[in-house]
Amino acid sequence: MKKLIFIHVAVPLILGGLIYISFRSLSLRMFNWFEWSKIDFLTTLIRTTIHPSKSHFPSWFYFSLPDALWVYSFSSALLILWKDQFKKGKYWLFIPLILGSIVEVAQGLKLFPGTFDILDLIFTILALCLSVIIINYKFNQNEKQEFSL
Repeated sequence: MKKLIFIHVAVPLILGGLIYISFRSLSLRMFNWFEWSKIDFLTTLIRTTIHPSKSHFPSWFYFSLPDALWVYSFSSALLILWKDQFKKGKYWLFIPLILGSIVEVAQGLKLFPGTFDILDLIFTILALCLSVIIINYKFNQNEKQEFSL
């Protein structure tokens, strides 16, 4: 279970965070928080190491993928948490779907700063679907292994 949580919850969050820190604009509020908390030396190190490779990645990699990784991580955490009660727990999956989509929709309606991008919505939905498919596959695989022992 710990391995499942690490791979499907922690790793996507860490990767998404690294992508955000490495490639997004320094004008984002989070960089002020890093400076305030005195960890900006760490973010500067990450940026100086990784940012030069930005031209090797498509724009969806640093604009859409981090949000999708967050939705994947959140969805996976909920699925793991509700493992034994999926019928009840599946409704909780609306939280990452709505949170992952509402900012994008609000940007489209000019209620939130930023640029609306349909690709962000698509990535969010795909991330949730992938989480459901992969985590359910892992649980089914584990049940088959337990049954055959």
